[in-house]
Amino acid sequence: MKHRSATLSLAEALTVTILIIGSLALNERVDWPGRWLGGPSLLMAGSLIPTLLRGGPLGDLGLRPGRLRQTVRLTCVAGVVLLVLGLGGVSVLPHIGMEVPLRPPEPEDKWVQWILFQYLYAAFPEELFFRGYLIGGIMYSLRPATGRDVLRPQYVAVLVSAAAFAFSHTLVLGNAAGIVTLFPGLVFAWLFARTGSLVGPILLHGTANVGYGLIGMGFA
Repeated sequence: MKHRSATLSLAEALTVTILIIGSLALNERVDWPGRWLGGPSLLMAGSLIPTLLRGGPLGDLGLRPGRLRQTVRLTCVAGVVLLVLGLGGVSVLPHIGMEVPLRPPEPEDKWVQWILFQYLYAAFPEELFFRGYLIGGIMYSLRPATGRDVLRPQYVAVLVSAAAFAFSHTLVLGNAAGIVTLFPGLVFAWLFARTGSLVGPILLHGTANVGYGLIGMGFA
């Protein structure tokens, strides 16, 4: 099946993103038995269904290993950046009378489940949608027919992905503190745009969640 036109593909990516973010917010506010699975299910459906209907390979979503050496190197670099940002921000907040935002609940004795939750429940579906689907769609839509200026679509895609990621957290949580996810969102998006694989972003996202949780517990 042929790819859709660039304009229609971009319209699709933005329309699906708006629908998914709205559905995530609604899922959080409606009390129903499957609410805990609603978020990941919506994110994965929003990524997979449009891609399969368009006839695109799942590799377009970043579901491929990529170049291992490059992924490891860039993931380590991005991890150091997030560690510095996280430690710096959390260290400064008490001095200006602010609490650590979005601090996850302590796992108590369920450490294994808590860690798996960060990678499988939070990181995987969020990266699949906000990086694999959204960045992939925008970069394909905006890439020049001549093959020149390849970096420009990447910049646009990274910014849109990070903004959508932060807005969804703010809307779902009903708390302006969700905007702080813009910074890690930029790092995850940059990593995906550079590697074309979700391996690095998923590992970094899950590790960042675990690390931030541990840092937050230390500053509780």
